[in-house]
Amino acid sequence: MSKLDALLRTYTERPRGITGIGVTVVTKDGPIYTGVSGVTSLDPEKARPIAPDTVYWLASQTKLMTAIAAMQCVERGQISLDDPIGSVLPELADPDILEGFDDNGLPKLRKAKNKITLRTLMAHTSGLTYGFGHPDLIKWNAHIGQKRDISTGHISNYIEPLVFEPGSGWAYGSGLDWVGQAIERLNACSLEEYMQKNIWAPLGMTSTTFRLESRPDLMSRKIEITNRNPEGDLVSIPQPFDSPAAHDLGGIGAYSTLEDYGKLLQALLNDGAGILKPESVDEMFKPQLDETLGDMHHLLYPEIPADIKLNFGLSVSIRMAPMEGKRDLGCVSWGGYPHLVWWIDRKRGLASTIFRQTLPREDPIITEMDDKIETAVYELAEE
Repeated sequence: MSKLDALLRTYTERPRGITGIGVTVVTKDGPIYTGVSGVTSLDPEKARPIAPDTVYWLASQTKLMTAIAAMQCVERGQISLDDPIGSVLPELADPDILEGFDDNGLPKLRKAKNKITLRTLMAHTSGLTYGFGHPDLIKWNAHIGQKRDISTGHISNYIEPLVFEPGSGWAYGSGLDWVGQAIERLNACSLEEYMQKNIWAPLGMTSTTFRLESRPDLMSRKIEITNRNPEGDLVSIPQPFDSPAAHDLGGIGAYSTLEDYGKLLQALLNDGAGILKPESVDEMFKPQLDETLGDMHHLLYPEIPADIKLNFGLSVSIRMAPMEGKRDLGCVSWGGYPHLVWWIDRKRGLASTIFRQTLPREDPIITEMDDKIETAVYELAEE
């Protein structure tokens, strides 16, 4: 048993540990490690051992695939990164900016001066954010009597005012969901159909979909989502995202497996071989923010130590300083809501992803686990 195998078992077999986990580590030549531990359900009658082909809801790990699809559209000349997106998405052609509320509690709105572009959507600098997490948008939605429910997968849930002038700030939000809509309209097909033809099939990703309800073979392999209650025990919870969803949301809507996602990471390690040109990968992984905006990452993830300098590319977080025995300078990464995470270290020719379906977001056991797994991954790579 390897150190990584033992580590995964530690966290699935310990009291109040997690239900299941999978880790894969790839180089340019393919996987050098794939390990799993645990079961797919807390219910002994439903539980099956976790396998490399167990299906997980990717949540925001969907964003990487959508960014790749968008860069393919740029390569074809269908759109440029700096074209106003309103020509493709009229919903975003003339947005309002919410600048707080007056003394009577009425929203103060003005028209944006700058245009939203594909680049600002992908870099989260468009002014769009997730309204359920922004106090002014929560208040604005209450004012207009609108209840947002992103679990339905309907893009209309993201039609809200901006919270700053496009290009002048950074706020994590629905940009990649809108990018997915742009891809559909540019190509006259669903995002599922587009990715199947242009990403999944070329890479041999046979277990990835937005439409879980149309793939009973995948549904039968899905792991349930669990949440740690205030007493510290795990409980099963309903899927936070509807199936079927109203739209193929490019920010949060896909399902996949450890094996499939490893193939995606390997392609990017190989400068996009089979799906993108090297210069497109370079652009995705290039810092897009000035230093002030880069520091805003820590507002979103306060658990990140302040001395870890970050920036943001086109759908990816970028490490701006190395850490001994861990990710190097320029390493890109992102994750998914139920504690998935991926990273690509191009300098060392290494990529990895950790698949879980565990909440809450701030679970301290997960933070501890991630640190130990990352260290073990780099130790494995040095062997």
